[in-house]
Amino acid sequence: NEGYFTRAEGSTWEPEPGDFWCEFVLATAVEKDIIAERTLYLRGVATEFSGEFDGWACHVTS
Repeated sequence: NEGYFTRAEGSTWEPEPGDFWCEFVLATAVEKDIIAERTLYLRGVATEFSGEFDGWACHVTS
């Protein structure tokens, strides 16, 4: 929802009506275990609110 998050400059992804979305903009590397932890957390939040976590918009590499 546009009211909750600010879109990153240059973002090309468009949310559909009713979507709840956010973007993580990272300036530094993130370890694989941190990405795995965030993925599990986001899946849990999505499930709690009868939604789904579609995954990451870009490749996550170490």
